[in-house]
Amino acid sequence: MGLDGVEFIIAIEEAFGLDIPNEVAVNLRTPRDVVEYLASQLPVALEGPCLSQRAFYRLRTALEDSAAGESELPISPDSELDRLLPRARRDDAWHRLGTQLRASSFPGPPVASDWLARLAWWRPRQVRDVVQHVVAHTPRSLIGDDGWTRAQISAVVTRLCEVEFGVDMRRFSLDSEFVRDMGID
Repeated sequence: MGLDGVEFIIAIEEAFGLDIPNEVAVNLRTPRDVVEYLASQLPVALEGPCLSQRAFYRLRTALEDSAAGESELPISPDSELDRLLPRARRDDAWHRLGTQLRASSFPGPPVASDWLARLAWWRPRQVRDVVQHVVAHTPRSLIGDDGWTRAQISAVVTRLCEVEFGVDMRRFSLDSEFVRDMGID
């Protein structure tokens, strides 16, 4: 297993809060293999919420609370964070957002300009960027003690494939092989 594969397994372990033994990890050849393994190790739920939807509603509520009447802008997935967060207190507001979302991994605050964003490590620009980050990196904060559905596990694994490997999962299926089909070492 190459470095990309090792980093992917580490991201999976962190997202789901479990350890994947090396002898298991080397046999995970497709996203479906990862989903099946995780489904066998995690508490199961027969139904549950869409993680993206839950993250969006929590983020929207937190953003509305942080604005405290300063902004009456409607909040949608396409909303620009720069317009929603007061500049004067942006860092404090951003820290409170991460705390309210119970996100153990939270990106740095948004930056106002495109050229500055390119210089900085990835920074979210829109509400959807934060939602996708929370779904991929801290999905347990969205699940709580409810247990996991296969659809939820699949959503997180798919998003982590996109984040960690830089692939567009719309071009691949859960049965695509990491090495042969996606070109991941």
